[in-house]
Amino acid sequence: MKPNLLVINPSGSEPAPWMENLCNQWMEENYVYLLCPGCGFREDNDQGVRFLPHAGAAVPRFGHLDAVIAFEESDFIEQLKLAYPDVLVRVIARSIEGLPEMGAVPASREQSMAA
Repeated sequence: MKPNLLVINPSGSEPAPWMENLCNQWMEENYVYLLCPGCGFREDNDQGVRFLPHAGAAVPRFGHLDAVIAFEESDFIEQLKLAYPDVLVRVIARSIEGLPEMGAVPASREQSMAA
């Protein structure tokens, strides 16, 4: 059985294209639930990503959850850690462009960022 992965949309509204593309990639080996409180009801996408229009302070309840992925720390992440103490919770830092850090910064960008 594939693992259940809960991904927290960093914007709180419609997921950015990079976010949905990342979830689509993860669907190959996981069941992906994308929590995006501001997006309202939405059908699963063609790859099977399930959109959760979760709103409010309550933590969504899963029978089994393997990991939580977020792109910024928040009180909500702390609530998830308390609700699922045995589940891996990973907060991935985002780059300047708002995309997840996926590796080293190319030298040309490094120089322009230093200026």
